[in-house]
Amino acid sequence: AQLISWLKNPEISPSHRRLDFTLLGVCGTEKDVPLLESMFHSNDRKLKAGLDAMIGSYLAIKGPSGLKLVEELYLNKKDAEFTDTYAAIQAIRIAEETGIIAKDKAAESFHAMLDRPKMADLVIPDLARWEDWESTDRLVKLFKESEDAGSFIRVPVMRFLMANPKPEAKAQLEELKKLDPEAFKRANLFFPGVPAKDPPAATN
Repeated sequence: AQLISWLKNPEISPSHRRLDFTLLGVCGTEKDVPLLESMFHSNDRKLKAGLDAMIGSYLAIKGPSGLKLVEELYLNKKDAEFTDTYAAIQAIRIAEETGIIAKDKAAESFHAMLDRPKMADLVIPDLARWEDWESTDRLVKLFKESEDAGSFIRVPVMRFLMANPKPEAKAQLEELKKLDPEAFKRANLFFPGVPAKDPPAATN
């Protein structure tokens, strides 16, 4: 009851609100869901301060079924504010890390970001970490459709392909390296986890 009282007060500081949302995720129940959902739809930015923790609290209570609303409001919605979308991404990451959401469900949520090319680079490393290799063809397509060689998406896509163990991914990496050898160099320079070497030649 005390947590709810604090969270309804828009003057509570963002750091305090984050802590309160985190605690609500631990002790809250389904009866607290309507309050959280009303805050999602609020136009009062003070009430929405600490949105990442608010979404995290919601997912902690709702579990995987809570992803649908989060996707609708922050991932699928192309005109959502960057800060709100990033908060949702952070919350889903933490929910996966803490075992609230399985990695395949988290990856499915992040697929929506592949329809938003200017922000897709934020989630590509997560898709690789979760071994979401079904996204490979979509990522290669995004690489080829990116506006220029300086696109933020090109290096993450190459890193994804470097991590992908499937033979076809190596062939795709070879193809993309020919399109943008500088991006390939940057992929090795900034992410030294993969040896700095050319991909193996594609075989028939």
